[in-house]
Amino acid sequence: MDFSRLNVMVVEDHEFQRGIAMRMLKGLGVVHASEAGDGNEALAILEALEVKPDIVISDLDMPGMDGIEFIRHVAQKRLATAIAITSGLDAAMLRSVSAMATAYGLQVLGAIEKPLTTKRLTEMLGHYHGRMALLERYRQMSPSDLSADQLRDALVRDRIRPYFQPKIDLCSGAVIGVEALARWCPQNDNESISPTLFVPAMEAYGLIDPLTELILDRACRAQTAWARCGLDLTVSVNISMLSLADVSNADRYHDLVIAAGGDPHKITFEVTESSVMKDPAQVLDILTRLRLKGFSLAVDDYGTGYSSMQLVKTLPFTELKIDGSYVHGATEDPRKRTMIETALDLARQLTLKTVAEGAETAAEWDLLIALGCHQVQGWFIAKAMPADAVPEWARLWRPPPR
Repeated sequence: MDFSRLNVMVVEDHEFQRGIAMRMLKGLGVVHASEAGDGNEALAILEALEVKPDIVISDLDMPGMDGIEFIRHVAQKRLATAIAITSGLDAAMLRSVSAMATAYGLQVLGAIEKPLTTKRLTEMLGHYHGRMALLERYRQMSPSDLSADQLRDALVRDRIRPYFQPKIDLCSGAVIGVEALARWCPQNDNESISPTLFVPAMEAYGLIDPLTELILDRACRAQTAWARCGLDLTVSVNISMLSLADVSNADRYHDLVIAAGGDPHKITFEVTESSVMKDPAQVLDILTRLRLKGFSLAVDDYGTGYSSMQLVKTLPFTELKIDGSYVHGATEDPRKRTMIETALDLARQLTLKTVAEGAETAAEWDLLIALGCHQVQGWFIAKAMPADAVPEWARLWRPPPR
């Protein structure tokens, strides 16, 4: 396998072990490799580099800035794509740090107890190389490249499942809910096809209702499992415009949630503005019935569709979600900030809960608090993660200082 195009950084305070790792990389054909003796030095190098490394191999127990804090900075500042952890700490600690790094949005190639060997290093680099090749293939696909049989097979074989992005209460800093996002992992959980590719295909082949029901069922079961761990979270699920065309779906969703051991009062359905505008009378029918059965309703991606304030006032929404395209960069762009302020003002008039999507920096977090937004989600907090990673991530979560 050709590793010559990979860019790798080694962060290790032990000079001898760092030197061994660098020699191993050279022996495997890695041409672009850099090194640092601790987290502070590594951050300074990474921030100065024009081309960021593909992979950072980091120790955990280092003087000054430890590896856990370093990994958090790498993730939040997007200074690398993937991380490999090396440490003499016990396996349980390595698993916890791996879960944290994954939740922060980094691809974790492995957590290896020292000493690092050529065999394990080759496996890690090969894992990254293979994943990048697969993603490149997926990027070249379009919805028309997917067949109905492929999609049905993915549903039956449990390759499509929900990942969960945490939602944080901006007043308390507590984890209060998650959004369930469909992910198609054709081979394993480290490789996925984007929902922007397969969801339109599901709609075209008439498979969107089975997809929605699968995500809703799994979300409710995950919710029950989290409750057993003492984690009481609401769950938001996206609903397609095509699902709003069938008024019987209100009864079906209610029965499904009850059968899965869920509570409709802890489920929110997210509906895009453009979906609402297609057929307001029919949409009003099903949305009102969903509210009657205890579900909450959110206007998703507010500001990107037709933005009919009158329609938002008419329909029984409980929540307004501000699109991430307005949130990210709002600290530098007065127009984006104005859009957020306008949405928050409308929500206050209608007594709607507000959720901002797409927060990626501490400055955006602070701005949303200052403007009076209720909740936030985004890569600054965590990317979407598998259900079993949520409890450990929630245990480790700490809001940034005010």
